[in-house]
Parts: sequence; C-alpha cells; structure tokens
Amino acid sequence: MPEIVIRYRTLERIAYWIVILALLTLLIVTYLKTPSCDGGDAATTNSLAAGTGQANVTENVTENATANVSEEATAPMVETCSDGKKNQDESDIDCGGAVCRSCADGKKCVSAADCQSNSCTAGGLCAAAPKLTGEVDVTFKDVQYTGTSNTSAKINGVTLTIFNGKSSTANLELEIYPKTSDDFFYLNQIQKNEAAGYELPYATLTVPPIASGKTLTSTYDVVQPPPLWSASDHYDPGDDFIVEVHVLDNDTGTIVSTVKKTVKV
Repeated sequence: MPEIVIRYRTLERIAYWIVILALLTLLIVTYLKTPSCDGGDAATTNSLAAGTGQANVTENVTENATANVSEEATAPMVETCSDGKKNQDESDIDCGGAVCRSCADGKKCVSAADCQSNSCTAGGLCAAAPKLTGEVDVTFKDVQYTGTSNTSAKINGVTLTIFNGKSSTANLELEIYPKTSDDFFYLNQIQKNEAAGYELPYATLTVPPIASGKTLTSTYDVVQPPPLWSASDHYDPGDDFIVEVHVLDNDTGTIVSTVKKTVKV
C-alpha cells in the first residue's frame, strides 16, 4: 500500500481557507439576522417629514387666513364714484350726494343738488330744468276744508304748485276768494268792495321767496280774519263751492296769475 504524505504547507493552506470560509459564513448569518434600519429610518424620516410638512401647511393656512381676516376687518372700505355701486351718500349709482358728480336726468335724487339740472321731482328723479317763461305759473293742487254733506263747509287750507319763470326771485302773496258754485263771490267776509267788482279776500297769505327757475309745492294754512262768520256767512250743507286764488307780485303789486278749483262737498 502506497504511503500518503501530507506536507505541513498543505495543512496550513487548508486551515487558512477553513478560517476564511468560517468568517464569511459568520458575516452572512449576522447580516441576515440583523433587522434593516434603512427601511425603518426612511419610514420614520418620511413620517416626520410628512408631519412637519403638514404642520407647516396648517400653520401657513391658519396664519394666512388669520392675516386675511384681520386685514379685511381692519382695512377701510374703499368706495369711489366709479365702482358701479350705490354707496356712500350717492342718490343713484356713482352720482349725487356730497362727494360724487351730479346725476343726469332720469336718475334718482334726494334733493335738487343731486341733479345736473338742479331739479329733483316729487317722485325723486332728476328732471330737465324748467325753462324760464318770464311769468309765474301756478297750479291748484288741493283745498282743505271742514264740513260734509250734512254740515257747513269752511276753508282752512290750499295746496299750490308755483313755478317762477322770471329771471329774478319772485316775492309773492296769495289772496283767497271762496265762491259759490255759479262762480260768484260769496258774501262770507261781511265786507265787499262794490267799486272794485269783487269782495275783500277771505284770507291773505305770504309765499316764501322763490328763486328764478325754481318750483315750490306747498300747503298754506288759511285762517279767516275777524270778524268771524255770522249765521248767514257760510255755505249751506251739501253745496259745492269754488276757491279762487289770486297770486300777486309784491314787487309790482300786480296780479300775475289766477287759479280756481271746484270743491265737491
């Protein structure tokens, strides 16, 4: 049988590789048993990052919302005469009032100053300024009186619309004449002026000065001067009557207009 000879150098090499293999195996086993830190750290990092980002977003939204509300609450409203809205003290959109320009005809107004024409109708609309005619025009609107079909009638007020078409201020006076329905002056003043052809006024009233081109609508209280009516100085119950008003120019002493209104009792 042949003799097997193992050299010392060969044994050394075998031992060397056994050690290397053992260390490699140990490293592999250790690696496989150790939990991965990368995944957890990444998840944790992402979670923290996400949480921080959400917190930042929330804080930013809250801060922005608070800032916006605060700014809106404290910032003054900016109103102009060209914002397409009726605000400030405008009488219509972007016109009228103390700040904005005057309104054109047909726009809403509160007073004559709101209008370019300086004429605001009773219905609250700007209208073209009445043209000067050189005369005073009067329209009889209404008569206030007491009495019914069963009681005697007594005049206590008249409502007139007066337009001053003169180029100067009108200083006017009203003379009130009650008349019977047949258009004759009624003897209810105790006195009458036969020479002048008409009775003395039942009442005389002063009108406030009216500027050139202006219109005044007003009710004037009628108070009968003494002597008071006697038993015969009244209208019989149920009688219709007429009220005639003479408008006098105090500056010239002339009658500038005469108007009448029939009252159905």
